[in-house]
Amino acid sequence: MKSSVAIGADGLEDKDLMLLRSALKLRREEWIWVDVPLQADIWIVDAERAAGLPTPAEATSCRLVVLAGDPRAVQMPQAEVIAKPLKAMQLLRAIDRLLAYAPAEASRAAPNPPPAAAAPPVAHPWLGRRIRLLRAPSLSKYPVTVEMLSWVQSICHGAVSYDALIDALPLDRELLHAILNDAAHDGNLVDENGVALPALAGRKAGLMNRLFGK
Repeated sequence: MKSSVAIGADGLEDKDLMLLRSALKLRREEWIWVDVPLQADIWIVDAERAAGLPTPAEATSCRLVVLAGDPRAVQMPQAEVIAKPLKAMQLLRAIDRLLAYAPAEASRAAPNPPPAAAAPPVAHPWLGRRIRLLRAPSLSKYPVTVEMLSWVQSICHGAVSYDALIDALPLDRELLHAILNDAAHDGNLVDENGVALPALAGRKAGLMNRLFGK
């Protein structure tokens, strides 16, 4: 995997460009934004909004992601074609394939914290607490929404009130619980003091995999 990757985009809607930039911040690579396909390692283009698709020479010089309302209409076998509307999970999986990088990060469980370091059991282990993720979740594993991306970044960078999270994301509460619960099972969910927090009682890791048949 390259430590730095040149990336560019053409014709993306503002919401798609915001999703792209937010999603890239959760990855380990250094992203360098460029203006033309010939300078890019990865070029992302909206087939319906861009002035035109890359030329054959441009398409062979970079790895191409094409957004389209009807993917069947895009006749570019070398490209990763994603159906609109753009979703973070689809985008990150396409980038994983283009970089030949298997997203095994989330499947490698960190050692469980010793019992002495665990927070004392309560009816709800996160309620009323400020929580933090020690490791960013793999967006290729979870169907993260645009609204969730900024919150996920915040939890990775510092402790955030769990109560504020569930109030801000009422429609994504199940997905939020899945991300936090998997992190807790792997020892990656802590409070503001760095003390490991337990998973929700009665819930196992990998909920989203079972829901989406992964």
